[in-house]
Amino acid sequence: MRSSLFLILLFLSDCILAQEVITSGHSHNDYKQKAPLHEAISHGYTSLEVDVFLHKGEIRVAHTGLGLPLSKTLESLYIQPLSNLCANRPNGIYGDSTILVLMIDLKNKREALIHALQESLLEYKHLFLHQTGIKTKWAPLQLVISGGPPLHVIERQEEGFLFVDLPVKRSYSSQEHSVFCSRRSAAWGDLFTWNGHGTMPLDEKKLLDELVLSAHAAGYKIRFWAIPETESCWDVLLESGVDWINIDALAEFAVFYKNKY
Repeated sequence: MRSSLFLILLFLSDCILAQEVITSGHSHNDYKQKAPLHEAISHGYTSLEVDVFLHKGEIRVAHTGLGLPLSKTLESLYIQPLSNLCANRPNGIYGDSTILVLMIDLKNKREALIHALQESLLEYKHLFLHQTGIKTKWAPLQLVISGGPPLHVIERQEEGFLFVDLPVKRSYSSQEHSVFCSRRSAAWGDLFTWNGHGTMPLDEKKLLDELVLSAHAAGYKIRFWAIPETESCWDVLLESGVDWINIDALAEFAVFYKNKY
């Protein structure tokens, strides 16, 4: 039985290394998939989203507080499996130096959660992209914190492996620049009315293009959540240069993306 399990894991490992990556695929609420982490990686996604709570001293993965009693820890569901996948892979999980982004959405006790993350992930810090001043040290994974992270804690971190996701703006000033901000996100419905069917209104398409250009000029990647999950919308987002496409239907988008490219 053990030898059979080993062969299965070896086969899956080889499949992942040969997988074509989806460079703009963001697995929204990845922990709600039938096979968290593994389903996204099997399709080649390069960004995963996980909601976490601080519960009885542990960092637990859950969508709401009601699910906490039966929830799993972040370490057991994501960090340890990712550590295992990264073992003996100097060029990352997919074998081509692609960095896999793990986006952690803080759901309660934000400041305490940040400190708990720093402490619990110290033994895994070699797996994560580091920023020191303006220098970045490559690693197979990047940790990005969303959900209103306390920036005063992020900016003073000693290890430099916690990056942040902040709100999308129409323009960015150097005074508000954060060296640890790598991503800008916004709710689709806060900016657009288009429902993903037919043609996107010209004024909204112009706004989308301007938001993408502004974010890129400031050095940020951009993402929208609660997008219409239609092929028309996916087309528009990709053509406008949106970096991360929020996806719940992982298999469907994977087929669409790979047929397109």
